[in-house]
Amino acid sequence: MAQAVGEDVESQCLTQEELDQKPWKYIGYKEFTKYASSDDDFFALRRFDRVHCRLLLMLQSQVAGMGIELDIMVERLSQRDAVDIDNGSARQIPLSAYSCWRGCTAKSGNELLCRYTSLKARPKAAPKTITNIKTWLVNNNHPICPQEAASFDARDLISLASSPKSAFRRLVEQHLLGPTRGLFGIFRHNPPLGANDRVFQDTHHGSDDQVDSFASVIIFISATTMLIAPLWILTVVNTLHQKLATITTFLVVFLAILTWGTLSKPFEILAATAG
Repeated sequence: MAQAVGEDVESQCLTQEELDQKPWKYIGYKEFTKYASSDDDFFALRRFDRVHCRLLLMLQSQVAGMGIELDIMVERLSQRDAVDIDNGSARQIPLSAYSCWRGCTAKSGNELLCRYTSLKARPKAAPKTITNIKTWLVNNNHPICPQEAASFDARDLISLASSPKSAFRRLVEQHLLGPTRGLFGIFRHNPPLGANDRVFQDTHHGSDDQVDSFASVIIFISATTMLIAPLWILTVVNTLHQKLATITTFLVVFLAILTWGTLSKPFEILAATAG
């Protein structure tokens, strides 16, 4: 019976007025999670730099204090009037000497440090990603609690994308595929299964594989042109200065295209070109 009622609620036809009046009820995190999980450019999380730094400093202070206590205990065991204990063997030192370590604070600190280090290695969320999230919230009449949505205004947002995108790839998405709705539907990808069409009506999904292939073809054609064109131009120019200027210009443009269109560093591209 409960299942049948749930299905009726899911299948009920809501008007746009109802969605606008109570977005927190009919949209909320249910539709937002569908939106955020549908593409890497729609999801970002906070790294909580200040909180992590404060916790690590507190744990560091506690571990340092325990280290001092342990040194004092070992020093007492080394006194002349103390019980003869082999301080050269960890097995001979009584377990009570390590009682200050039972809280595993050092282990907790190391685990937190490792986790925070991995978070620091994640790339920052692209401005486009943050804009996408805020635009979706505005278009759907702010279905998320303002206090919770304020997290997307923080400066420590990180991206969970598996691989970063080149500057050229971002340019193609933002200025070519976005305004033309996936190049007039060629690169359009269907929204996630079960998504509300009215909630996703202003969202354009594209196929990453197709966009990658499209960008790669453009870069390949541009780079090939930069290599072949000067050969034809050199047959026309006469003076040595003109030839040097032609070669220099096309070489600089060629390196700029590869730097802009790939994720390789400039010196890596220069080394590969020279090789």
